[in-house]
Amino acid sequence: MTVPEKTPSDYFHCGAGDWNAFARAANAHLAGEGMAAPPPVPILRNASIVRVENVSGSDVSRFGVLGIDGVTITPTDNADEFKARPCVEGYTPDIDEHRGRYVVTVEPIAAGEIGKAVVAGLAVVGVLVLDEDHRWAEMYDGVTVSLISAATGSARILWKESGVGLKWALVRLGNAVHHVEYGKPTTTFSQGTTITLAVCEADGTDIGAAANVTIDLSVRGDNVEHPFSTSNVLTFVRYEDPSASADGVLIGFPNGTYSSPLTLYNTAEGSETAQTDDWDRNDQGAYDGVVDRRVVRVVYNEAGDKVLYGFYRDYTYDSIGKLAAISAETRFTIDAATDCAS
Repeated sequence: MTVPEKTPSDYFHCGAGDWNAFARAANAHLAGEGMAAPPPVPILRNASIVRVENVSGSDVSRFGVLGIDGVTITPTDNADEFKARPCVEGYTPDIDEHRGRYVVTVEPIAAGEIGKAVVAGLAVVGVLVLDEDHRWAEMYDGVTVSLISAATGSARILWKESGVGLKWALVRLGNAVHHVEYGKPTTTFSQGTTITLAVCEADGTDIGAAANVTIDLSVRGDNVEHPFSTSNVLTFVRYEDPSASADGVLIGFPNGTYSSPLTLYNTAEGSETAQTDDWDRNDQGAYDGVVDRRVVRVVYNEAGDKVLYGFYRDYTYDSIGKLAAISAETRFTIDAATDCAS
């Protein structure tokens, strides 16, 4: 029903039906019925930007770096606020706690205050460039003013100023942390369950990493025996768990050696005694590797020599158990036919 307006001089007559309609509407309004619900809390639309509370204890400038560790408001505190405007706690970066878990601020944030930061995607940030060939960056342990360049990392460098030192850069945050890294043994290694590596480039070039890494070898077997030299470049990935007993695990071994392999066969003619020698990769003694001789086929040709021949190949395994070489076939006589007509 459309209600026309009246002037003071108009004669006003209202029927019972109209009056009742007015009454119901007025009563509903006074009782709060039919009122529009308050608008929902607006959702944070840009998923690349997050609110961060600076709990590092110091003011952080624009383009600063803070490690993420916890949220300011949990779902228990306020579920609607947590869903609509998540806010993370930002700490001074710690390499053991915040690798791949950090933000770059887009505004200055005083200690104890909340501001905005990039958590994923494109960010402007300072990068301490150690090598101009580096195409990745990672959070810098204990530093809030920049990232540090590396052979691998969680930030992809899209552009940076030329030269080494502290440079402006455009980076893409949020890349997977589990990149392959490279390292060389700090000392000659022969046997053990862990090995200490100096992080380097894939070609062995030193990158000036602040700390060496301890790499777990136990997944290869207890007390692995392998003659690593300080020039060997080994590949590894880091563990996510900072409480792990080692920093990472090898994902590739260089070839072992087999200059003095153990030979597991007996060439004595007519020997009927089983050999008792064996080979253990983790306990090789003076040997490195093993040679296993195998008969690969047996042949008798009635139209040929009338000799029963056997053929063998030597399979050589290096000191870490990798198959290193297979020899060509060698023929030997098992038995020859004799004239039995007489």
